[in-house]
Amino acid sequence: MRKKQINSNVRYPGLAGEELVPLSKACDHFPVSISIATLQRYWRDGIRGNRLATILLGGRRYTSVEEISRWISRSTGMPEE
Repeated sequence: MRKKQINSNVRYPGLAGEELVPLSKACDHFPVSISIATLQRYWRDGIRGNRLATILLGGRRYTSVEEISRWISRSTGMPEE
């Protein structure tokens, strides 16, 4: 019996066509210094019900530079630029 393949882009279609960065490098794209553990909490648990969209490709988790900007805007209540 074949395992069902899950397309991660269906859950977060906004990441398609965006500049993907691995979570280990995504810390550099935040306005303040954060650790990889903090970033992992943002995608796993979120804050105030707002989770960072990620995608799993080849065993590595990625997000996009654009999603980081959107996530910060949603988390702080500030409009997106």
